[in-house]
Amino acid sequence: MTYVRQCILHFGIPKTGSTSIQESLSSGLTDPDFYYPDLGHSNHSMFLEAAFSEKPELYHANYKRGIGREQLLSERPAVLQRLADEIGRCGPRTMVLSAEHLLHFKQSESTDLLAFFSGQACQLQLVAYVRPMRGLVESLFTQALREPGWRVPAESLTWVMKRKTFCGHIQSKDAVFGRDRVTLWPFSPAHFPQGCVVQDFCRRIGMKTMPGVVRRSNERLALPAIRLLHAYRTFGPGYGTGPNVIDENANLLRHLETLKGPSFHFHSEFLDDYCRRHEADIAWMESRLGASLRDGMGQDKDEHAIRVESDLLAFCPDSLEWLAERTGTAFRTLAHGDPSQLAAAVHLLRLIPFNAEAQAESTISSPSFVGKLRQHAHAMLSWARRGVR
Repeated sequence: MTYVRQCILHFGIPKTGSTSIQESLSSGLTDPDFYYPDLGHSNHSMFLEAAFSEKPELYHANYKRGIGREQLLSERPAVLQRLADEIGRCGPRTMVLSAEHLLHFKQSESTDLLAFFSGQACQLQLVAYVRPMRGLVESLFTQALREPGWRVPAESLTWVMKRKTFCGHIQSKDAVFGRDRVTLWPFSPAHFPQGCVVQDFCRRIGMKTMPGVVRRSNERLALPAIRLLHAYRTFGPGYGTGPNVIDENANLLRHLETLKGPSFHFHSEFLDDYCRRHEADIAWMESRLGASLRDGMGQDKDEHAIRVESDLLAFCPDSLEWLAERTGTAFRTLAHGDPSQLAAAVHLLRLIPFNAEAQAESTISSPSFVGKLRQHAHAMLSWARRGVR
């Protein structure tokens, strides 16, 4: 039997429910007409980076784990063969790949990817969700704190203001794959079935939905947690590299996700300034999408919103008490809101194993254990201040 293989390649855009889509398809796909390959992780970004990136060693997971260029390039033939085998195993079913980092592929890398799939007689259809500007800018800032590739600059709002929209990335995909092969959807949970992006994704590609197996990921951080994490990323020792750093940082985020408070938002004045700076790109994206990206830009979220840099350093007493109790740090050490002292305390959260059942008590019973952690935290901070990265 002859047939043209079909592959739907979902490429984000970042912070549009990609992780939920990936984990749900990886663990709960039951539609016999679709195939979601096991490429080592539910997120196929790392695999496609290994297969087609010109500098795979710079992909954040490889960089953080210290995996070098020579090793990655030596493994590339095997990676490409595995991808070819998966395409063959798919048969007449529609393959679905999900890799939001594909958005950042250079035009030459996208061209190599297209050539490979064409050589496998596999036709690609790229799909992605696009978020309104408020949600996009806020999520990008939050994600830069959650998973930075390097230390967050001290003037972080200036960094946000300079961040471009994804207009150029979409134009690059249109140029390589053809505009008719790149489909964009508005990310609008209010219009999704039961507010669920996974069900909306399945509906749009013609896949049977998977009630009961949808997985939701990436819990939001409240404003007090964002402030503490910002202090840590800016004044602390950095993300680090090595075999344990990803697990350590995930542990830190699990702690911070338990800190409650107002939601994190940028002030409407800040967002207006951002939109004026990037007006041409936003207008192009709206035309390409066929929908407005400026919904929800009003003043209704301004009460606790971040407008200027100093707002990120306005630590509330409740969050400092929470941090002191959680880490066994004396409150008087944190009470003045010194960002370096806070960064040292937050670093303890990275090292203290998270136990969801024990968080109601939120104390560490062993003073010697805390002492060793605090000693390590201060050593890390001193190391970072000397400029050793």
